[in-house]
Amino acid sequence: MFVLKQIAKGIDTWSALKNILHAKGDFINDTLFTPLLKTLEKMSFVVQKNYPKSKCSLAFILISIGK
Repeated sequence: MFVLKQIAKGIDTWSALKNILHAKGDFINDTLFTPLLKTLEKMSFVVQKNYPKSKCSLAFILISIGK
């Protein structure tokens, strides 16, 4: 739930999400964090966007459910 809230706030890159978790004191290794994001994508909570020409090459967008 915390990760989804951060994505909703605009913290949408893999590294930014990982950094905010570390700042909060939640340490998760890469082998668990990446599948977590992929699971959120498979469950249609987020969409992965690629931005090849920007400094940030990957971002996650929260999907709006409802109206």
